[in-house]
Amino acid sequence: MDLLSLIKTRRSIRRYSDKAVSNDLIEKIVNVARFAPSAHNEQPWKFIVTRDKEKLKEISEESKYARFLSSAPVAIIVCADYENSEQRRADNDYSVKYFCIQDTAAAIQNMLLAAHGLGLGSCWIGEYDEKQLCELFNISDPYFPVAIISLGFTDSQPSTPKRKPLDEVLCYEKLNN
Repeated sequence: MDLLSLIKTRRSIRRYSDKAVSNDLIEKIVNVARFAPSAHNEQPWKFIVTRDKEKLKEISEESKYARFLSSAPVAIIVCADYENSEQRRADNDYSVKYFCIQDTAAAIQNMLLAAHGLGLGSCWIGEYDEKQLCELFNISDPYFPVAIISLGFTDSQPSTPKRKPLDEVLCYEKLNN
């Protein structure tokens, strides 16, 4: 599948089969995350892979929008390192709010596209109990969780969601309302 088709057909998957996801596939997906752009090439990310059903169940019970997580064969907790950035070293919290979040978001998008390209479904989960994740996965300063990615095989592909027309979102030279 060409890149543009891959991007246009990727969907958030919330139903997974029981089929196991190999370490080889997980490593391919995380490997492409490393190639995402990052401010000052700091690469402020860590990826924690879990297959622990009890942990996935605990997380799903605390999340309004991730109840399905307990059925995923794998989850990847994406963490950002906010201490290791040029702006942070300059004593500026700007990087915490923007750069390391943008950097990890780019890495997450790479993972979602790689998963789709490898025949897996995934979903970017942004609503979770941060304290719970830190306790369950031993996450501590300077790292903090940014997202959870559910991952697994799916038996069906959801239909294409509605998208705003291009002329509603594209502006040249100035913002048009």
